[in-house]
Amino acid sequence: MSTTFEVANGSTATGNSRFGRRGTVMAAVVAVLLACTLTASIAMYLDSRYGPIQNGSFGIYSQDLILQPDGSSHRFAESPAQTAQLVASLRNAGSHSVEITAIDRDDVVSDVRWSVLATVPGGYVSGLDTPWQNFPAEIPAHATIRLLITIHRPAYCQDGVSAANGNDLYSGSHRVHWKSLLGSHLTTIEDQLTSIDLC
Repeated sequence: MSTTFEVANGSTATGNSRFGRRGTVMAAVVAVLLACTLTASIAMYLDSRYGPIQNGSFGIYSQDLILQPDGSSHRFAESPAQTAQLVASLRNAGSHSVEITAIDRDDVVSDVRWSVLATVPGGYVSGLDTPWQNFPAEIPAHATIRLLITIHRPAYCQDGVSAANGNDLYSGSHRVHWKSLLGSHLTTIEDQLTSIDLC
């Protein structure tokens, strides 16, 4: 009986040892999963404090555009270049600075540059004449920058051809690429300068 007891006792000890190892591994896996979940939650919370990126409080029509007689829209001035420059604003409504890496160009928008928005009491809403720069641009928390948007008459206007969608008005829509804590983002903003007759 002593031999049987020793074998049984040894078998029990081996089972307990295996159970102990499995329990330790499972506890480690759970701890790692909890740590990953907590880290991801914290990162997502911090990232939510970046942005949103949105249009600012003003948009200004260029002197190269002429107000239509009915007062409802603008058009290009009669000039060989057929371009105009608009001044708009872009705001970082978040509580951390972000980097604007680019703003897309298209058939109408040929260039977009930025400058610091610096205002003085009683001055123009568009601010002082600060130098225009190429992107990228760093926007501090709750700050606004100016945008210089160069538009031109698109190719589809030649020979009186209308846009494919039948709308020959400038949309004022821009795709803004920017970076936050977790990576890159894409936001579409409106520059508030619609009703420009392109053709």
